[in-house]
Amino acid sequence: KSFLPWHFCLTATVGYALAGLVYEWSHYIVHTKVKPPPMQQLNASSSLSSAILRRLSRLFSQMRDNHIRHHRVDDRYWYAFSVPAMDDLFDTNPNVKDVRQESQEGENTCK
Repeated sequence: KSFLPWHFCLTATVGYALAGLVYEWSHYIVHTKVKPPPMQQLNASSSLSSAILRRLSRLFSQMRDNHIRHHRVDDRYWYAFSVPAMDDLFDTNPNVKDVRQESQEGENTCK
């Protein structure tokens, strides 16, 4: 007998698997040369699907920017690229200029 009813276990398993797929897919897309369509193209129509695409395009751009910052600016920040708002919650979303300045100051003191 399981600790929880089977439908809770199934829901948790499917949810966990879907979250993992979204994470891996977005990580793969961020590391490829895929670029979201220009916003002018998406603003051409005012349908519901265009509004959803605009929002997804904005989210994807933010995810890509955060992840590239994580790799190229400082790997101590911008961890939550699949849910960028988590970086705000955990205070790992500093100003890029501040982080670069901090890195340069650290390099100067180590010489």
